[in-house]
Amino acid sequence: MSDKPLVLTLPEELIERAQAANLDLRQLLIETLEDRLPQVEGDLVQIITARLPPDRVEPALQALRHGQRVLGLHAGTIWISADFDDPLPDEFWLGDDA
Repeated sequence: MSDKPLVLTLPEELIERAQAANLDLRQLLIETLEDRLPQVEGDLVQIITARLPPDRVEPALQALRHGQRVLGLHAGTIWISADFDDPLPDEFWLGDDA
């Protein structure tokens, strides 16, 4: 893994306060991210195991690790009306006066 530069815009007062407190902002950001990332990953594992059948859990976790989408993760959260593909009435196109 290589280090990548990150440019952040922070309020000048906040930077001055951090410097006065001898805080290493880079290290602080790294520690904060390391503390929070496992929680996010753990939450995703719980969501995946709750919503997918057992045989699809491991492939879904692999897909997430590779930055891919997980098909079926949100199945049933939306619906489409049975008449979705039916033609719209003339009133829709021409208004009520037609």
